Amino acid sequence: MRRGFIENCEREQLHLSGAIQGHGALVRFDGTGRITHASANLRSILGMDAESVLGADLGVLELPDIAPIAATDNRTRRQSVVRHGVVLSVLAITGADDGVLVELIPQPRAVADNPYASYARHSRTPADEAALRSAQEELVAEVARRTGYERVMYYRFHPDGHGEVIAEARNGDAYGSYLGLRFPASDIPSVARALYLKNPWRMIPDATADSVPLLSRSADPVDLTRSDLRSVSEVHRAYLANMGVRSALSFPVAAGDSLEALISCHHSAAQEPDVGLLVELGSLVTAHAVGYVSYRAGQRMRLVDGLSRRFRDIAELIENADGVDDVWPVLGPRLVSEFDADGAMLCVGDDIYSVGEGFDDDTLARVEEVSLGHGAVVWHSDSLSRDIDGLLLTPVAGAAGVLVEVPMGDAVRVWVTRSEFIDEVSWGGNPDKPVEPGLGDEPISPRRSFETWVERRLGYSRPWPTETELLLRQLRTAIGPLAARS
Repeated sequence: MRRGFIENCEREQLHLSGAIQGHGALVRFDGTGRITHASANLRSILGMDAESVLGADLGVLELPDIAPIAATDNRTRRQSVVRHGVVLSVLAITGADDGVLVELIPQPRAVADNPYASYARHSRTPADEAALRSAQEELVAEVARRTGYERVMYYRFHPDGHGEVIAEARNGDAYGSYLGLRFPASDIPSVARALYLKNPWRMIPDATADSVPLLSRSADPVDLTRSDLRSVSEVHRAYLANMGVRSALSFPVAAGDSLEALISCHHSAAQEPDVGLLVELGSLVTAHAVGYVSYRAGQRMRLVDGLSRRFRDIAELIENADGVDDVWPVLGPRLVSEFDADGAMLCVGDDIYSVGEGFDDDTLARVEEVSLGHGAVVWHSDSLSRDIDGLLLTPVAGAAGVLVEVPMGDAVRVWVTRSEFIDEVSWGGNPDKPVEPGLGDEPISPRRSFETWVERRLGYSRPWPTETELLLRQLRTAIGPLAARS
């Protein structure tokens, strides 16, 4: 993916678009209750001209008493109001700019009163990875069944931001499958991921529909971070069009401040689920996230408990040994085994002990300069050629290391290494696409093809598992006495 395109995506101020989607209307009032902004389509929703309400008291809208939801609330606290024979779902949202946004969305029915009917079933903590995968598949199947969207995917984010479809349910004529495909981080840039974390869902009923401008007598922009009516980015419109998608709906699977996954729904025609259904499904996804977080927390606790005992015998060996020469014959092979590595190195000052695949002196110096030379005490990479500029050709593709420094002594460094592992990764289209004709003045645009594109990855080792850093820290504690005696 060209760097310019990624930078353009990240620079977009999605929350300050100054426009909304047309399936609802929006007004903003300030701390005095005066209307400062109104969407140009207000007449079609409330029968009032947008220009005529600007500067007026909120009471002119003849809405019930509105209690704005705070940033920590979801969207379940809605009111149903009948105006001109149409049911409106009304929600007031405390904005980031101290104003209050009022969403007015026509509905076929009043909002359901019990959004948590299936909460308990989906919030159960999975017993193991198989149960977690089953829960993920059940969730996308239920969302697909209840919404009718042609494709519903469980889109999991990897630590580097790229995504992978790990579960998929399809209805009707959905073409092909995205199951198992990966998508580059730029497909959902960090600015968009931040918005997902602040909202229980994101609905785009019709990506081809024109945006509706917000009118105001002020040039001050309105922060639409927490409004689902927020207009659709032109880049995202093109992206959806290239996928053959006209309507999209997403629910975040969040763990605190981390966006773990999205439940992503696609449809080739315009589609607008009612707010009541969105509230219900949002609660199901939230329940699933509770079970997911509970499972991962328990998994981590068990891992930490197990790791605390992993190097206990090594610590005892170091404590009773006379020097490194007594320790290394046991420690070297043990490190290779514990880290599933192809080699290991122990560096005490300028003395180097090694087993299996290791670094030459120049490569070791360069790796340590970039990694442990900047204050880090643990570091790992599955692609040294990607993470270290100017690295000479080496049979080692990935490495993990730990540093122990002591006053008045030689620093001790331990490295475990992995050789190159040539892997094939299936992407939804070529993530490193060439430049294409852009949108207006933009020089490049989203890639046009999402057909499976297989990348043969070179210069990578097998990826280090998630517990690698914890294991390195346990090792650092175990070898501390060795550094103290060096």
